[in-house]
Amino acid sequence: GGEALVEQQSDAVVESRYFSLTFSRGVLRAVKDLSSGAEIEVEQTMAEYKAFDAVKNVTSPSATGGEDAWTLTYTGSRSGSYLLHPSTLSPGSVAGAFDTPRMVLVRGRFV
Repeated sequence: GGEALVEQQSDAVVESRYFSLTFSRGVLRAVKDLSSGAEIEVEQTMAEYKAFDAVKNVTSPSATGGEDAWTLTYTGSRSGSYLLHPSTLSPGSVAGAFDTPRMVLVRGRFV
């Protein structure tokens, strides 16, 4: 029926009618164009961009003449916008986060 088979493994080949992707230990190792037979080896690494991150002290005058109000406001990138506005020009290492990537294949009616 509609149940999916989930496999956690270290080596796998994922294919469509156009491409074949070969993974080893959760990392992409080769891409093959199934229409031409051309295949390239790939050396995938993990890296990340650091997001711009800052907090600003914002003081606003009291509307009633009492003490001024203040808050700390986050002025850094939100969500995935750090990809468009990183704090560095080059990505850095993802030290310790993904020493061995985990890959889970899900096979079912639509995948």
